[in-house]
Amino acid sequence: MNRLLRFIVIGILTLSLIPAAAGAQPAVEPLLEGCVETYDPATNYFPVEMDVNYATGFEIEYHNHYKVISVTDPWQGAETVFQYVLVQCGTPAPDLEGEYLVIEVPVARAISMSTTYIPHFVDLDLVDRLVATDETDFIYSPEVRERIDAGEIAEIGGSSAVNVELTLDLEPDVIFTYGSGFPEYDAHPALLAAGLNVALNGDYMEETPLGRAEWIKFTAAFFNREAEANAVFDAQVEQYTR
Repeated sequence: MNRLLRFIVIGILTLSLIPAAAGAQPAVEPLLEGCVETYDPATNYFPVEMDVNYATGFEIEYHNHYKVISVTDPWQGAETVFQYVLVQCGTPAPDLEGEYLVIEVPVARAISMSTTYIPHFVDLDLVDRLVATDETDFIYSPEVRERIDAGEIAEIGGSSAVNVELTLDLEPDVIFTYGSGFPEYDAHPALLAAGLNVALNGDYMEETPLGRAEWIKFTAAFFNREAEANAVFDAQVEQYTR
C-alpha cells in the first residue's frame, strides 16, 4: 500500500471512531405512536428536545428513554411540585427518588379539561387523540367540533362534579387539567384517587403571553411532538416580537 493510500485509510478509520470516542449516543426518529420493539439502553429515543425559555411554571429534563416534567407553580400558594416521568413505551421505567407519576409516551388517548388546551391538539395535529373534554359548549375549533358532532369526543364535566365513572370507561392515557387549591373547583383529586393519570397544567399562572403560550411544549412532551411544538412556538415568538 503506497504512503498516500495509507494516509487516506488511516484518516477514514480515525474519523469513524470520533463519535464513539466523544461519547456520542445513537439516536432514532422519535416515535409518534406505538412502542419500542427492542430496547437499547444506549439509544437516545428523544433526539429532539425542547427548551423552556419564557414559561416559569414547568421544567423539562431529558434522558435517553424518559423525560421528567416538573410543574413548579400549578396554582397560587401551591406548596407541592408535581412531577411526571414520561417513559418511552417499550422501555423500562427508571427508579427515581421522590413522588412522581409514570406515564408511557406517546399517549394515544387524552382528555382536555380546559378549552385553553384545545389549540395545542389542533396545532400539533393531535385532534384524533382527544377522546373527551370537560364540556363542549365553548369549543369552536372546526376540527374538534366535527369529532364532537360525530360522537367521538365525550363530555365528562368538571370541577369536583367530574364524572369519574364515564372517565374510567373512556380509558384515557392522560387527563390534562388544572388545579386551584380549592376542593370544590378541582377535579384532579377524584381522578387521581380513581387511579387515572392526571397532568396538571399551570398555564394560567404565567404572567406573560409568551410564557402562557409556551405550555404547548408541556402538552407536546406527552406525545413526542417536540419538533412540532418547537416550530409552532418559534413562529408565535417571531410574530409576537415583530
